Amino acid sequence: MVRIVKNRHELSQYTARKYFKVKHNIYDRDFVYETHYHRSIEVTYVVEGRKVQYTNSRKGFTRIEATKGTLLLVNSGLSHSIEVDRGLEGIVLLIDLSIFPYFYPQTKSFYFSLNKNETIKKRIINLMLELAKANDAQDQVYVNICVLNIIHTLMNQCLDEEHLFIEKHDHENELLTDIKDYIDLHYQSRITLGELCREFSYNKSYLSNLFKKYYGVSIFEYLKKRRLEEAVYDLKHTTSSCEDIAFRNGFASLQSFYVAFKQAYHMTPNQYRKSK
Repeated sequence: MVRIVKNRHELSQYTARKYFKVKHNIYDRDFVYETHYHRSIEVTYVVEGRKVQYTNSRKGFTRIEATKGTLLLVNSGLSHSIEVDRGLEGIVLLIDLSIFPYFYPQTKSFYFSLNKNETIKKRIINLMLELAKANDAQDQVYVNICVLNIIHTLMNQCLDEEHLFIEKHDHENELLTDIKDYIDLHYQSRITLGELCREFSYNKSYLSNLFKKYYGVSIFEYLKKRRLEEAVYDLKHTTSSCEDIAFRNGFASLQSFYVAFKQAYHMTPNQYRKSK
């Protein structure tokens, strides 16, 4: 007697939510990030070099000079600006604030302090270094593990329950920050104005005019600038071909990459690589 078994294929739909952004930055020139804020927890570790961070909170205006080995945290909604010195290497992690209630629905406030315990700071520093290593190796599984461990450490060791923090909400600034964050996350992909309109539920003219008004450049000028910044990093720190670099960073063709690069840097990518 033969028993026939029919295997049923169950179709499952999965959606990947990008709830964080990590960058391993190396600056070979002075740079200034103007005053801004975002709906994210920002954790920064200075690997080498020096930077100055200005933060405006309810306690007042603070200036922090961060040198090698410094761990910094900026809570969501706090206005801050950054001055970067030439020769800085830093690891930056932005964690979307909206993910915290998802993991910890009973918690009322998500305000963190790193001043409680040096052992905890060292643990977060080690996780940041592991995170950068995994991100550079494009090991996305371990990247997520590191980020989740940092979230777990913040929630269990660094939560300031006595400080009930109320976020400020400025509709236009939040929208602009969200657009920039979206571009920073998806610059490697094809981005159209229509796609941005669907993502943020606004019409084309409103988004275009608002972005140009605040930043002085169009959305696509900013997108091109972001792609070129990443391409310059690849030219200096990898041996990848110009064609690979162009497509990796979202350019539609090698020719469009060459045209954009020459307009911005007044030389070809190959000439730039040789000069460095």
